[in-house]
Amino acid sequence: MTRRRRKKKRGFKTAITVVFLLLLATVILMATGVISELKKNIDRKFYPLEHENAILKASEDYDMDPAFICAVIFTESKFREDASSSAGAQGLMQLMPETFEYLAEKRGEETPEDITAPEVNIDYGVYYLRYMTDTYGFEDLYTTCAAYNAGPGAVTSWLKNEEYSKDGKTLYKIPYNETKNYIEKIKKAEQMYQTLYFE
Repeated sequence: MTRRRRKKKRGFKTAITVVFLLLLATVILMATGVISELKKNIDRKFYPLEHENAILKASEDYDMDPAFICAVIFTESKFREDASSSAGAQGLMQLMPETFEYLAEKRGEETPEDITAPEVNIDYGVYYLRYMTDTYGFEDLYTTCAAYNAGPGAVTSWLKNEEYSKDGKTLYKIPYNETKNYIEKIKKAEQMYQTLYFE
């Protein structure tokens, strides 16, 4: 075989290899996209988004991130409208009836008849988060969430203790395991909702 033919044959093999590698890369990219979308759809089953309009409205009304609101709802009730606790908390955001009454009074409104109605429960729940943040001067929303879970009185006392707070506004350590786990769940859920729905 002459040198020219060998050279031509090597060039042909190289071209075929390049085409094969390009096709393989395309298939891998397509498969990765399909797998990524499939994973997203599975994750959405575990982290559902319902009542989006009510969430977006509350987000705008009270200047809170919608992924954060979803994370609180998910952690409180997993988006179950009929959720209720042994202590008497009700609805998506698990608010106590007396809290509803207090908040309605603060807003100059009659206490809603159906506190489990999603639009009402979300509106009052997010209003309560904003109210606590502003009233107590919490530095971040996770400190507000700790107050939502353990009560503002408990969190206020923790903030006065240097073991739990360095600046009196942010919790660096949470003494209640239940509240500590609650915050961790919210952080994880917030990240998931941000990735799945709000990017």
